[in-house]
Amino acid sequence: MAAIAEQGRAPRWRSAALVALGMVAVAALAAALVLWAHYGTTVFFDLIAAGIAYCF
Repeated sequence: MAAIAEQGRAPRWRSAALVALGMVAVAALAAALVLWAHYGTTVFFDLIAAGIAYCF
């Protein structure tokens, strides 16, 4: 009976990995917003331009 109840649920490690990945994504977004607020758009546009220039 317990095996039937466990079939529909994801493994515990997968849930933990998704939570960790979500936390990393939120931290990256928060860091980007803080940097944007502090340095303005110049830094981000320079990074995008440098990335495009590196491709060619």
